[in-house]
Amino acid sequence: MFNANAAKGASVENYSILMEFIKYTGGAGVIALIWWFYHKSMTEHLSKIFDQQRERDKENSENLNQIIKQQSDWQDKNFNLLKDMISTNLLQSETMQEINTKIDNNQWCPFLRNFVKGKSFTITQEEGAENE
Repeated sequence: MFNANAAKGASVENYSILMEFIKYTGGAGVIALIWWFYHKSMTEHLSKIFDQQRERDKENSENLNQIIKQQSDWQDKNFNLLKDMISTNLLQSETMQEINTKIDNNQWCPFLRNFVKGKSFTITQEEGAENE
């Protein structure tokens, strides 16, 4: 598993390499090395953030497309309902106009005409033929 001697040897080797680097480059080299490691880690971190943002944008775009499609379907359904309601209203208006015309021309229902005249609610064949 973990070999302490190998880890110790590796750290001593890394330490000697670091000391050689400092010896040849001085403090500026150490600062450049620290900056390089920091830059490398930040670049990886920002790359992950950009990838996550790209995925979120893709999901948001898909969700927006679904919302637009649902809105379009909803508007189509409402338009069809409105067309049906308009045709129903036109039919009702025509029927009401016919009833109004018959009332204006005094063409009442035979039962109602007999009731107004004070007769019974029976209708004879002659009155039925007369109304047709």
